[in-house]
Amino acid sequence: MKDKILPVSDLSEFVVNAKGDYVLKSNSGKSICFKPVYLDQKSLGVFKKFLAVLISEKKDRRD
Repeated sequence: MKDKILPVSDLSEFVVNAKGDYVLKSNSGKSICFKPVYLDQKSLGVFKKFLAVLISEKKDRRD
């Protein structure tokens, strides 16, 4: 498996694709896709909240 790195400062979007996989997208056009079944549900909830705040803060700074 090849390691992928997306700097937190470059994250722009967190979405769920048609297959139900989670996708992190960056401003540079890179993305990381992962299956939520491999993640602890409590940790996934915390991660989603963290990303929502992070992406919201970045959008506020651009406006």
